[in-house]
Order: sequence, then structure tokens, then C-alpha cells
Amino acid sequence: ERFPEKKYVLSAMRCAEGSVPVKQYVDAMNISTNNVEFHFGFSNEKANTMEFTQKELDDLSDFFPKDAIDAMKEPAEDKNE
Repeated sequence: ERFPEKKYVLSAMRCAEGSVPVKQYVDAMNISTNNVEFHFGFSNEKANTMEFTQKELDDLSDFFPKDAIDAMKEPAEDKNE
């Protein structure tokens, strides 16, 4: 692709096990007519994360506040670090 569109991943600090927050990345989504659920992978696991374009993230603002999505997004090029 000559001018590839920038890709992003979504992450959140979550207390998945116990009271210690860990960074987890969205690796799947369930979407229905009026609901979207994020599924998170193992802590700090970037290998299987979903990638999103800015347009796809903007479309999620129908379900989530834009500020929340912006706080979760990270450039995908950092994905393999």
C-alpha cells in the first residue's frame, strides 16, 4: 500500500485478577444492534490485538464516548514491541 492508513489498537488498565490493575488489549468485539462488548486478551499481550482505522474508531462513538476511545487508542506500529 503506497499510503497506508494509520492503524490503532485499544488498551485499558483493568483489575482482571485481584486488585492490581494490568494493561490489557482488545482482541475481539461482540457487536449487536444496540450493544458492543470488548474482549481483552492476557495482560500486556499485543500479538493478537485487533487493529482499527481512525474511521472505525470514530464509528465506535455511537456506543462509547469519543474521549474514552481516544484514551484507549495506541498506534499499532508499537504492537510488536
